[in-house]
Amino acid sequence: MSNMLILVFNFVCAFSKTPSQMLAFRFLAGIGGSAPLALGGGVINDCWSVKERGRAVTLYALAPLLGPIIGPIAGAWIAMKTTYISLRLLPLAFAPHLLARKARKLQNASSGEGNLLLYPVVLLLTEPTAQLLGIYLAYIYGLVYLILTSIPDIYVVVYHESIGIAGLHYIAFGIGLYSGAQITNAILDGLYLRLSAHYGTEGRPEFRIPIMLPATLFVPIGLFITGWTVSSGVHWIVPDIGLVITGMGIAVNWQAIQTYIIDTYTVHAAPGYGKGNTILANYTLGLEFPM
Repeated sequence: MSNMLILVFNFVCAFSKTPSQMLAFRFLAGIGGSAPLALGGGVINDCWSVKERGRAVTLYALAPLLGPIIGPIAGAWIAMKTTYISLRLLPLAFAPHLLARKARKLQNASSGEGNLLLYPVVLLLTEPTAQLLGIYLAYIYGLVYLILTSIPDIYVVVYHESIGIAGLHYIAFGIGLYSGAQITNAILDGLYLRLSAHYGTEGRPEFRIPIMLPATLFVPIGLFITGWTVSSGVHWIVPDIGLVITGMGIAVNWQAIQTYIIDTYTVHAAPGYGKGNTILANYTLGLEFPM
């Protein structure tokens, strides 16, 4: 369903006549695109142990971070060279989900779904830590799209490059994001285990946070390098270096926050996911449901 929403409303954007229509359709497409971000935490929580979760988050985070990089590069050359149209219908065929849906129908469990859907709202309203991390995560995710929309203007207007060549500078930002992901992949789980051993505990979600301390400095440093060198007319490679540094900071912060949230709220990392798993487990074990 979410894939269909994002495909349909991105397609409709092409027929927008006014900026207001474009914003409205992009907003609706964003609602569809939010589903993987909301559900990914629950999937990772169920598939990986706490000691291995950092590596899984690294792979999971690459899609929403690198997708906006690869898309504009391809789109710039497609816009210059050709025209195209595509639409995919993606039928739901994931067996566990279909079993869980059937189980919900058997037990008439729809009465409690509203509370599950409200859980993220309650969490943001009542948990100061979740509020602060949510605000910072929204800030750095917003930076991603501000950078993506600024790159063509920078290299077309300032450096007088064609649209296609200007789009290649997305690679610099992508290199930064990928490098940050690999840094997190190499450090996050090992740091978690070392801190757990040092404090003599089984591990705490807070052990995911220290890696953010240098990463938060990378973001403003990279932005300063890019902004200052562009305004000074320095060679294009220098603002690209700034984009690499910024991307590294964004990726490390993104993954550390995601892993912290997953470790802290476990089955509630994806709203409704814990309940769905319980229903599925009962159904597959052949247990009776109260009607």
